[in-house]
Amino acid sequence: MKIKRLEQSLYRKIAAGEVIERPASVLKELLENAIDAKSESIEVDIEQGGITRIVVRDNGEGMDEADLQLCAQRYTTSKIASEADLDSITTLGFRGEALASIGAVSQLIITSRPAISKIAYQITIDGGIISKLTPAARGVGTSVEVRNLFFNLPARHRFLSPPRTEFYHLARIMRRIALAYPRLGFRLRHDQRIIVEAPRVEELRERIGQIYNAEVSRALIEINAEESKIRVSGFISRPEITYADRRNQLLVVNGRPITDAMLSYTLSQAYRGRIRSGAHPLVVIHIDLPADKLDANVHPRKEEIRFFDQQKVQQVLMRALQVGLTSPHLRDAAPFLIGKPQREVAQQIAEPLRNRYHASDRPLPLNLKAELQRTKEMKSSLAESSLDPLLPDKVSRQAIGQLHNMYILVQTETGLVIVDQHVAHEQILVEQLQADIDINHLDRQRFLTPVRIELPFDKAALLNDHLVILAQIGIALDDFGGGTFLLREYPARLVDRQAKEGFDTVIDRLLSLFAMQSGDHAEILTDELLHEMLSAMACAGAIKAGMALTLREQQDLIDQLYKLENPYICPHGRPIIIEFSRHDLDRRFKRS
Repeated sequence: MKIKRLEQSLYRKIAAGEVIERPASVLKELLENAIDAKSESIEVDIEQGGITRIVVRDNGEGMDEADLQLCAQRYTTSKIASEADLDSITTLGFRGEALASIGAVSQLIITSRPAISKIAYQITIDGGIISKLTPAARGVGTSVEVRNLFFNLPARHRFLSPPRTEFYHLARIMRRIALAYPRLGFRLRHDQRIIVEAPRVEELRERIGQIYNAEVSRALIEINAEESKIRVSGFISRPEITYADRRNQLLVVNGRPITDAMLSYTLSQAYRGRIRSGAHPLVVIHIDLPADKLDANVHPRKEEIRFFDQQKVQQVLMRALQVGLTSPHLRDAAPFLIGKPQREVAQQIAEPLRNRYHASDRPLPLNLKAELQRTKEMKSSLAESSLDPLLPDKVSRQAIGQLHNMYILVQTETGLVIVDQHVAHEQILVEQLQADIDINHLDRQRFLTPVRIELPFDKAALLNDHLVILAQIGIALDDFGGGTFLLREYPARLVDRQAKEGFDTVIDRLLSLFAMQSGDHAEILTDELLHEMLSAMACAGAIKAGMALTLREQQDLIDQLYKLENPYICPHGRPIIIEFSRHDLDRRFKRS
């Protein structure tokens, strides 16, 4: 007989693995339980990124002795009573598996008191073994303490990230829940330090100000639409305010933070043509509809849902987005644009590095014959003067114009080369920065007036853990407190163009890299991380697609490109040049 019945302790651990992935999974389940208990205020204490200890305290309804004895057993719930209830779920939790799963892989202590009782009771679950009730002291509500997560699953424990990385994921969960429920108060402490304090507010915009900052909240566009009992409300950022990833996009359906590929696609389509490729807006959108119009029971961790009329929800969302992005308020809110203060500060920097090009910035018309003639005249004029000529006497690669302000056309001795101007400049900057670091001679530009950068609390904690690494690549930041950092130095090769673009984007890209690191690299700059960081900085500071360049600028870019060790592939693996030989061109024009 090959098939065996699993022991209870074993199948509980297996089942727990479906729900509990890391400390952030625990926090999500506990916060959802606290919200379902009709709490008005929730406090969270974290130690060592949640690996050692997570405590969630609420002032909700609490549980009596009978409920407390049942709450940590599998498939016990107060949310549903029959199969029909699955068709109209209005709570965040309903499966009755969270506390049992957490208790199977940790040491769990639950203390609770309902309003009708004068005494609280406590129960302990140690690796799935439930103790007897004991009297305890606390006010009305529930406290759940989780200690030593995965203490009885060494293999799972080894796969946990360092505490600073685990805390980043915990803080992200806290941010999503806080934005989903602005009328609840939240407090988060990590290793005895208060990270965020967000008292209850009446309006979502106020909560966004608590989580991000007041400047961000004022700069957002409010959206509203309602049709067929589907209501869309919330805030979206102007096209000028973007981030390096989708971590600042939150969709909340009936109070449940979710991920949905089709709604994300609708969002990207609304911004299409308004923001550059690879950039993502800040979004906090609430969608409310009748509970019987969706299915919340389609994902093990309840992170996805299924709409019974997906297309209609997308239509209402798109209408709200389109109205918001064509709103006349876009013109009125210029004083609050996030990039503006940085551009003002950039002009106060003592003699910042100037663009090395001094020619006119007029767009280059695609009249190749006229431009070739102009180039010959320039060469002739320069050759007769004491200035260095624009091009060598024998040109093997000659820039002859731009195509759609994205590609540089280059005439060679053997044919035609098309160069992607953005990735070409990115590769140039990466190799230059790497060379500076290799010889320990990275020039830094120090700002007379530091640039202020404000971040939400989860990203601020992540950035604070990596200040040493950033200093090694020329980015000097001081933690000013409250999610505010002062940028004092930046690599000189990048500072002029980056000051014009603003520093928020590049810092956000670097934070995305740190968030993906699986090891503890807060004090160790590995070669792989260095390459990724330099690539992110070069990408942010490089010439952009759509930027008009003069012929002199084009030629200078081509000359620098072909001096590199690798002029063919950018740091992200994209081709930099595409070449057409004379033979290919003659064949296509049937000249041979």
